Amino acid sequence: MKKKTTRTITNHADEKVQVTFTVDFTNCTKEELVEWALSNRVISGQKVWRDLSKDELKANVDGQVFNAKTIGQKVESKDKKVKKIMEVFGVDKDIATMIVDDPEGLTNMVQQLKNETKK
Repeated sequence: MKKKTTRTITNHADEKVQVTFTVDFTNCTKEELVEWALSNRVISGQKVWRDLSKDELKANVDGQVFNAKTIGQKVESKDKKVKKIMEVFGVDKDIATMIVDDPEGLTNMVQQLKNETKK
């Protein structure tokens, strides 16, 4: 597979030049392509992760699974998510925390309450 692309390159003299070129992937293995794609996705993630504190990085990045298509989107810390839910929905911190930590558990709890009120 060959892929044509157009890019702007700025040289050391601060001159910008737009160039079009083709990259030939014909002799590359699937593993090599995945490694290069992974490198690109990690760079996208790092752009937004730099805004997080050390504790937020551990909580929001370490051990997590990221969708390759969305990895570069802004990451909100758990505390920010809880605060936002409290403000938007006017709920207390415990409920907002449950929405963030265990939305399925909250849905089940609401369903149980509905079932009990029907009796």
